[in-house]
Order: sequence, then C-alpha cells, then structure tokens
Amino acid sequence: MRNIQNVDEGERKGDKLVACTLNPVNSIFNDFEIECLKPLEKKISLAELGRKIMANQKPIDSNKKYTVQEYRERSQDVKTYALLRADGICELCDKPAPFIVGNGVPFLEVHHIFRLADDGPDLPKNVAALCPNCHREAHFGWKREKLKNSLYEKISLKNRYI
Repeated sequence: MRNIQNVDEGERKGDKLVACTLNPVNSIFNDFEIECLKPLEKKISLAELGRKIMANQKPIDSNKKYTVQEYRERSQDVKTYALLRADGICELCDKPAPFIVGNGVPFLEVHHIFRLADDGPDLPKNVAALCPNCHREAHFGWKREKLKNSLYEKISLKNRYI
C-alpha cells in the first residue's frame, strides 16, 4: 500500500514522499526456487521453450534506471529452461543436485550471471542452474568475477537451441 505525504518542515520542506508498506519474507528462499520447478511437469522440449522465450523477449530500455523500489519481473520460462538444460547437474561444479524436492525434482537454484539490476538479460544465455554452494560462491566468493566470466562461456556453449 502506498500513499504520498508532503514534507512540511526541514531541508526537505515541500517535497513529496511516497510511503510504502513492506511485507517481511519468512526465509531467504521463501519457496522462490521451488515455485520455479512447477512448469517442469509439463514436459516441454528445450527447443520449444527456447522459441517461446525468444518470441516473448521484450526490448530493454537503455535509459531506464533501477532503484530499490522497482522490481524487474523474471521469466518463469527462462528459469524452467535453465533447470531442464542442467538436468539435475550443477552447471558450475558439474555435481548432482544436493537433494530432491517434494515433487521429485533435483534442487538447483537459478542464477543470473550478469545481474538484472545491472541490465543483464533475462535469457537462457545469462542464467545457470547452480547447487546452493556454487550459487553462494557466485555471489560472495572472492573469485566471483573470474567465475562469472568462465560460467558465461560455459553456458554459451550449452545453449544450442537458441
């Protein structure tokens, strides 16, 4: 819920502020990755999914600036594509997913190699299905820049349908 408030005093007098209500998240995962596994039950081919992604691709407005308040919608099809492409194997360390989730699908997290916040594309060539350890390393590891470049090269070789 948002409402606009006028500032009546101080340095910001005359400014209009937008007040927002934030909803707390129960956990860092909040079923985000588990949700993205649901379409796997449809049994769509990588080629068909790749064509669907490219047909629905929207141009990126290069003048757009992102702030904390904005959220860039992620494509469910791109997540599904990455998970199908990985076939239960981490696309960084090449080891099997660490466990199976409730619906029988191997647990991997979909990682954007070049962040959406930095205008990275939401396309299969920019995502990798990673085990939780590799996903954390991709975000916080001391070699994350080198890892980013090598992961991008590795994924580029795997995208034979796009």
